[in-house]
Amino acid sequence: THPLGLESFSTGEGNDQVQLCACNAAGVVVILNPTRQESVVQRFCVYKQPVPTKGTGTDGALKQDEQPVALATTFALDVAGNRVAVGGPDRETVLFDIETAKQVWKTKNLAPDPQTLLQPQVWPTAIRFLSSDCVLGSNIMAVGNGYKQVRIYDVRPTPTQRRPICWTPEGLLEHRVTAITQIDENHIVAGDAAGYLHTIDLRKLGRPIKTDASVQTVGRYVGPAGSVRGLVNHASAPRLAAAGLDRMLRIYDTTKRKQVSCMYLR
Repeated sequence: THPLGLESFSTGEGNDQVQLCACNAAGVVVILNPTRQESVVQRFCVYKQPVPTKGTGTDGALKQDEQPVALATTFALDVAGNRVAVGGPDRETVLFDIETAKQVWKTKNLAPDPQTLLQPQVWPTAIRFLSSDCVLGSNIMAVGNGYKQVRIYDVRPTPTQRRPICWTPEGLLEHRVTAITQIDENHIVAGDAAGYLHTIDLRKLGRPIKTDASVQTVGRYVGPAGSVRGLVNHASAPRLAAAGLDRMLRIYDTTKRKQVSCMYLR
């Protein structure tokens, strides 16, 4: 299966304390120390692979198909580098401790609709742990899904609930969410499959809408012409980098939502 991404984290001071966390679509998480000869520190699988099917070869003998199945679509590492979150189609986002390789938390879907008695479909496509200075507090995780919604979870070890504490209403986003990043303590930016970048105000999520869904967005970044695949915010400067399937790397000023640089990536 294909890789989902790679993130780095520090376990102490010095270059030998920097480790890498990688995950693939089969849900296999690997912790690496690039300074060691035996670089693999930890390896575990988030999902149980289905039982391999047996088939008959050309010589009449039974052969076993051991190809892993793609079960995950996104993953993220928390700010402290202690937990990894993985999600996939029709699977809730799960959090695993990277030291013990055990599940420590799992999201829960929204309550069924009172009229249809149906629950919303689940498909996490973008996960981002928000910084400790978030307006909602610490241990906050934002999850964008394939059904045009961003959900905010409180992922403390002993939470009061596993359902989202707030989420974007229907109609606010029009396409599948593909990337999420935090630009300040009050706002996050969500990129979708159509190339739109929406700034979402965390302070307004969950409140009733009086006119339409657009009142909960601060504004949109103009520029991308393809599905957004990566969003990175600068650590100190008001700059946002966006890259997608249009092969363009765009740098934005987050205070004005204006594009300040653009380059073609061959």
